[in-house]
Amino acid sequence: MRLSEYEIKATPTPIKRSTLSDGRGLELRMTPSGRRTWSLLYPFNGKKQRFTIGDYPAVKLKEARLIADKLRNQVAHGQNPQELKRKARNANIVTVNWCYDQFLVRYLQPQLRTWQEYDKRIRADVLPPLGKKDIRQVQKTDIIKIIDAITDRDAPVLANRVLQYTSKFFKWCIGRGYIEHNPAANIPKPAKESSRERVLSLAEARSIYMAAECLGPITCAFVRLLMLIGQRRSEISQLEWTELQSDRIEIGGHRSKNGKPIITPLTDEAKAVLAALPRNNGIYVFSTTGGHRPIGNFSRIKDILAAKSGVVDWTYHDFRRTIATELERKGVSRHDLMHVLNHTDNSVTAIYDRSEHLQQKRTALIIWSSLVAQIN
Repeated sequence: MRLSEYEIKATPTPIKRSTLSDGRGLELRMTPSGRRTWSLLYPFNGKKQRFTIGDYPAVKLKEARLIADKLRNQVAHGQNPQELKRKARNANIVTVNWCYDQFLVRYLQPQLRTWQEYDKRIRADVLPPLGKKDIRQVQKTDIIKIIDAITDRDAPVLANRVLQYTSKFFKWCIGRGYIEHNPAANIPKPAKESSRERVLSLAEARSIYMAAECLGPITCAFVRLLMLIGQRRSEISQLEWTELQSDRIEIGGHRSKNGKPIITPLTDEAKAVLAALPRNNGIYVFSTTGGHRPIGNFSRIKDILAAKSGVVDWTYHDFRRTIATELERKGVSRHDLMHVLNHTDNSVTAIYDRSEHLQQKRTALIIWSSLVAQIN
């Protein structure tokens, strides 16, 4: 017997889950909480399946019958309503993976020179738990869970970076219209950071320089050149043969932190370090794969150097701070130090001064080479 609106309204809320049938598989399922939901039972490929139509009274009896007829017609033509519904839902999903791919191509790679580190962290910590999720469904609790997991690995500073990167990604997605709110906004940083002030003593720097002998020839040359010319680790570790000239290193702005070319004179000591390297077939100077991939595993190198030299609690970036400190003690001006370290000069004079300050840099680096390599 078919249902009527009067019968539906007159049926009280059940004590336990119950069903009113309209025939041909159309049912109104009722729960003790008062919710009433239309669904259609139908056979497909020998199995009974259920398709949820909607809640009553938002969907009236007459409308539920019309929808049920359309669903039965789909079944009659060999189509599974559940599968059609699933495909339609998936077609409207905008996943985090897809949005990040757009972000990588349209923003990260064209605009950030350090995009590789950003990409590495997002792929390691954010995409595994969130990648397949609809970006509109990502909640603040999802981000907090990721940040807490990194912090619990005793990496609070890394957690800060990932939070920063994630927030930038979602902010970009707002600008593209993928989402309306940034789920990473207003999440407190897990760690308070302070600028590092470690300056190696000249004796410590010399000890590390000499300890590099215990490394392989390529790794030793990398560490020593890094210490001799004061450039950043990423710039020297990825040094290419085409960037080496007879008396200098020339690195394009696309590989420098500030986007400006790096032109660094080579002292006699630096030339000797490079001359001892084998000329491989690949593009990279410091490589254990024939030049096809740049050197890596920096943490292990540092651990070996620390154990051999006895100097602990240092980073590769401390070399730059140490060079600046020691050269200033030797009377090198801060202006010249700025050019030695390839820092950005934002003064008005810099707009007109287009010289490379090669002689000043060479003089300063010769002084430093004599100190750290103990050249008489």
